[in-house]
This record gives sequence, structure tokens and C-alpha cells, in this order.
Amino acid sequence: MCNFYCLQKTSFSDLVGSVSDMSVITDGLGVDGHNVSTADCKRVVPPWSKEEGPCKPLVVEGLLLLLRDTLLVLPDSMSHQVLNYIVRAEALLVMANHYDVRVRTAVVKVIAAYLQRAGDEEANRFLKTHGFYLLANQLGQYLASAELLEACISLITRCSTTLEDMVEMASPLVAFEIECLGCLQAAAFPPLLALLPKSIHEVSMAHNLIVFLQNMYSKVPQASRFLRDGGLLETLVKTLVAQAHQCLQLQKSPDKIKHDVVLEDIRLFLVSIVSESVSSAGTHHMQ
Repeated sequence: MCNFYCLQKTSFSDLVGSVSDMSVITDGLGVDGHNVSTADCKRVVPPWSKEEGPCKPLVVEGLLLLLRDTLLVLPDSMSHQVLNYIVRAEALLVMANHYDVRVRTAVVKVIAAYLQRAGDEEANRFLKTHGFYLLANQLGQYLASAELLEACISLITRCSTTLEDMVEMASPLVAFEIECLGCLQAAAFPPLLALLPKSIHEVSMAHNLIVFLQNMYSKVPQASRFLRDGGLLETLVKTLVAQAHQCLQLQKSPDKIKHDVVLEDIRLFLVSIVSESVSSAGTHHMQ
């Protein structure tokens, strides 16, 4: 079963609320000779607040993409020092809990570059701290987008391509990358699974994601075990329930037929999982 771990970020307002008498920390403080009142403290905007304006997420996204490009061209002699003391995976995981999907996508791209340049020490530390589950917990709080799904897929395939191309699996490069999944890549399914229930608002996106996961499950032997251990069945059932509720709301809408496609995709995926489990030897599959 997939146990998502939670990263809680403390805002300034939480710190203010934990102090009963703000005069304890505001008395005697001043800026340029002006006293700082309790109201002034409460007006401080947290870093992740939506009040920061529409331009700031664009700046953050640009800086993150610049960091991604820098990590990819970093000399090998500097990678160990940079990945251990400058670019910390823990900080990136916290930044993944951002309300703007562009920032979340950029963070995933930085993490992909981080893991691509990481050595055995950094990769093992990321796995031991359940980094992919922490990332899944952060991303699963918001609706998915096609760009975010593609960024999460790049954690698995180590190649950048569209979701439609990954579903077709027509490119020789994509097929080669999928057949050669390493342990670190195969362990990167939790973020993608966490986003599946959050993608049903767009039928084509949810359909392509389910087909991609089904292709990985049936065609990549080392991926099926990681998908099961990562909570594939629980995620499919959760997505099925969410999709069924959405279909009830659209019962008299012409869009209901489109959403029925996702229900059929989930049904076929569940049938293939059960068939494979029944035909496989061992009690683990039957459980």
C-alpha cells in the first residue's frame, strides 16, 4: 500500500498564532525608528501565499529551469559537492508544495536533473528518505497538468517527450529507455500514481496516463512490481470512485460519454492486473 508522507511548511501566521501576546516579540523592535506593531507582523505575506502576485511564479519557474540546466552541464568534479551542500533534495521537495502548477513542474524537472547527476550516495539517500513518496504527497494536493505529468514521466524514462508519444511508444529511443529501467527509475512511479486521480478533469490526459501505466505494467517486467508496491490498485480504485462521482454530476451532459472512456480504461487495466496475478505463481500475486 502506498503510504504518502506529509511535509508541512510553517507560515509566518502560524508562528504568530502560537504566541499569545505578540508584545513579547514586538516590543522594542523597530525599523528606521518606527515601532513594529502586531498588525504589521500579521501583514507579512508568507513565501507561498497567492498574494505574491502573478509575476513571481514566472520568475521562480525561470530560476528553477536555469538551475536545472546548470545541473545538467555541471562538471563531474563539482557534482558531488553541489548535490550534497548547495542543491538539497529536501528543499526541492518542500518547494513542490506550490500553488502554481508551473512552479511544481519546474521543481520536478530540477529533481529529475538532480537524480540524473546524482551518484550512488545521493541516490541511495533520496530513496532511504522516501523522496518519491514525499514528492507524490506534495503533488497530489493539486490538480494535474499535461506538462507536470510529462515531467514526472521523465523521472522514469530519463527522456523528455510528450505524453502522447509515450503512449504510442513508437520512438526507438523511448522504447530503449523503457526497456533499460534502473532501480532508481523504477522507484519513481509514486508521483505519477498520485496525480492520476487529479487528472480526471481532462479526459484525454487521464486516458493517456492510464494507457501509459498499463503499457509499463504489461511490457516492462521490472516496473510491474514497483507499481504494485507503490499502490497501483489503491490508486485505480480511488480514481474509479472519483470518476464515478464526476459522471453522476454529468449525467445529463453530452460530456458524460467522454468520461465513460476513462471508466472503461480503468476497468480494462484492473482486468489485466487480476488476470496477470491469477496466472502468476506465488501467494504474493494472489494477495
